[in-house]
Amino acid sequence: MLSLSRKSLPPDNAEPSTSRRISQSIRRALSVGRLGSSRRRLRKQIEADRVNSIALVTRLPPEILAHIFLLCVPNSWCKDLDWPLVTTRIIRRWREVALGCPELWANIVFRRKLLPVMLSRAKAIPLIIHANLDDPHFDPKFVRANIERVGSMECQGSTTALEEFFLDYPAGRVSYTGLRNLSVLHHALDQRPVWLEAMLFHASERTRRSRPPRRLRLAKCAFPWNSPWYLNLTDLHLSDLHKAQGPTMTVLFSVLVASPLLQDLFLDNTHVRRDGWQSSPSTELPHLRTIYLGETAGTCSQILENLSFPSIMTVSVNGVAEGYLTQSKYISRIVGHHDYTQAKYQLLRIELPSEVHSPCLRVTANSSQNDNSLCIEIYQTSESRPQSLGSEALTSFFDPLDCKRYLNITALHLVHLSLGAEQWKIVFHCRNIATLHLHDSDPLQLFRLLLDRAMRCIGFTKGADIEDRDARGHCKQLLPRLHLIALQGVDCGGQVEVPLIPFTSVLRSLLWARRIGRCPIANLRLEDCRNLFRQDLAHFNFFASVSWDGVGESQEEKEDGGDDIRSYSLNIYELLPISPFVLQPSVG
Repeated sequence: MLSLSRKSLPPDNAEPSTSRRISQSIRRALSVGRLGSSRRRLRKQIEADRVNSIALVTRLPPEILAHIFLLCVPNSWCKDLDWPLVTTRIIRRWREVALGCPELWANIVFRRKLLPVMLSRAKAIPLIIHANLDDPHFDPKFVRANIERVGSMECQGSTTALEEFFLDYPAGRVSYTGLRNLSVLHHALDQRPVWLEAMLFHASERTRRSRPPRRLRLAKCAFPWNSPWYLNLTDLHLSDLHKAQGPTMTVLFSVLVASPLLQDLFLDNTHVRRDGWQSSPSTELPHLRTIYLGETAGTCSQILENLSFPSIMTVSVNGVAEGYLTQSKYISRIVGHHDYTQAKYQLLRIELPSEVHSPCLRVTANSSQNDNSLCIEIYQTSESRPQSLGSEALTSFFDPLDCKRYLNITALHLVHLSLGAEQWKIVFHCRNIATLHLHDSDPLQLFRLLLDRAMRCIGFTKGADIEDRDARGHCKQLLPRLHLIALQGVDCGGQVEVPLIPFTSVLRSLLWARRIGRCPIANLRLEDCRNLFRQDLAHFNFFASVSWDGVGESQEEKEDGGDDIRSYSLNIYELLPISPFVLQPSVG
């Protein structure tokens, strides 16, 4: 056909049938191609449906999926991601779930076209406002028109923006008690104090008495201290107040007394003034779980002394040094608080962080049986050595007159803290310790004391006799339930001062003596250690189950002298200095 068309010759009689056959072939080929394409599309759709059917996310109930959507809502001042809108553009099921979750749309995004949509989709759910008052997208008229629906308001802005937004409300005329969370951050560009209206959203005494529990967070601004906003709080966060706004101790405790349901207390640079006020008995806050104090050392101590918090979980204190308050007294008031005895702690962790800007001391204690835990952070208040901070904290926590808090401790972690003989003597009162973790801490004193007692228990003595004996006059092992020693970041080439003996040799002798005395230390864990000899590992494996990460092996050979383990241990014991004190009978 192509050749005939090119020659412009009339076709003969056979050409029409040939044309029909060719056109039929073309149509047939096109039909086969379309059928193949349809089959491929159908196969892809079936495969996609199969993958979606086995994907866990498609099996989630709508309630769970909606909860996941809520967890992904950005909780910040500026919402760069309009998350509610994104969820409606993925798949149809997501869109249906998102549209059926009014809580998702209650997180208002200030875009002019979105406000009516979000307001209608939120239905009757209390609105959540995160607003930068200086942002041109922010619409104060929208907030005022829907103030009765606002359940949470977090806003920040300059002095002018705060005054225009808050102070324009007629004081004592607008009554609204549905606001459960108010957070105001003032961008201070001047030095004058910013006071918010005391009766904001409170029109009568009746609304004050019927106030539901609320959360209040103020930074660089404050309500007058007689404001009903300080009543019945569950969270109170005050920071960077002007010096003229700082409350007296009497006023502060009146606020705390008026909030018996308080759970979270945060005071940082609020300029609290001490006026000689003392609480007798202590002000009890039974639900208080977290305390942060960033005041002067004396103010922090006085606040803690006059508070009772049996449910406390975290205490963080960043006290500014004061000359009249000694470090020992300051630490003892924080770590030795009487309410810490309410829980029988099973784990104690005392840490001196190595970072410059970290707290100089962190004490953590928790109990898995009754879900009690305690974390105490003490920031450096003077130029004193950090090691002395750890010693003071340990002495305060292990108060011999109040042994309830530590008798049940089964795990002890020491981080960047090397104890002396007197401090270990205090730890030995915890006879239930089963696991001992030393992180970048010197274990020499510990192994010396444990070896000295283990040798005495199998009949070898050196120096003065001891008084720590049982009813039959037998010598008691120190830490008799100890079955795991974990060393992390320790230099295994460390040596006793005089004579020069690596502490690994002391540990080998200790493991042997405890095994002979039928009180073995069954497990030894070595992580990120340095200068570890193969000979030591072989001896450790003979007396304990050793877990080693393979890091820190020394390439040098260690000379052991070829003695058997008994003679070797006795030689090490003879070379060690005599203990600097005589251990007294242990508690419990």
